[in-house]
Amino acid sequence: MTRRSKRTIPELNTTSTADISFMLLILFLVATSMDIDQGITRLLAPVNKKEVEQEKLVDRRNIMEIELKADNSVTINQKKANLNDLNQLVADFIENADNRSDMPEKVLKKIPLLGKCAVTDKHVIRLQVSREAAYNRYFAIQNELMVAYNTLRNRLARAKFGYDYESCTDEQRKAILQVYPLRIAEKQP
Repeated sequence: MTRRSKRTIPELNTTSTADISFMLLILFLVATSMDIDQGITRLLAPVNKKEVEQEKLVDRRNIMEIELKADNSVTINQKKANLNDLNQLVADFIENADNRSDMPEKVLKKIPLLGKCAVTDKHVIRLQVSREAAYNRYFAIQNELMVAYNTLRNRLARAKFGYDYESCTDEQRKAILQVYPLRIAEKQP
C-alpha cells in the first residue's frame, strides 16, 4: 500500500491587500475633483409688506419688466420682444447712453480707479416667469441678461484698463461693478 499524501492548494497571500486597497482609495480621493454646485445670484421677491412698500418707491423709469409667459413668448414692458434682441435691449437700458427720460436716471458718482462716472445704479430688471413656461427658455433669458452685463463690463474694462473684465484685478472689478451692478429681481407670477 502506497501512502498518498493529501494535496493542499496553496493559499494566496492577502496580507497586503488591505494596504493596497487603502492606497487606491486615497489615490482616487486625491485625484478626483468634486463639482461644486453653483447657483444663479438673484434678488428674490420681497416677503414682508415693508419691503413691498419700499419697492413701490422705485421710480418707474428705473424698472425694465421682462415677462416669460406660459406660451414661451417674451415681453418687455408689456411689448412683445424677440429673445435674440434681449441682450441688446437690456444693455441699452442699463447704459442709457443718451440719458433718455424713459430709461434709468444717471447720477454722477466718484468711483476709485475710474474717477467721476455717470452711472445708472438704481436700475432694476424685473423678471417674471410663468410656471408653465419651458425651463430652457428661462435659462436662455438668464443667459441673455448676463451677456448684456458682461458686454457692458468688458467694454468699460477695455476702455479704462486695456483688457477684458475677466483679466482685471479684484480692485478693478470692484470699480467696474459699481458702474454696472447686477440688479435683477425675480417677481412671483
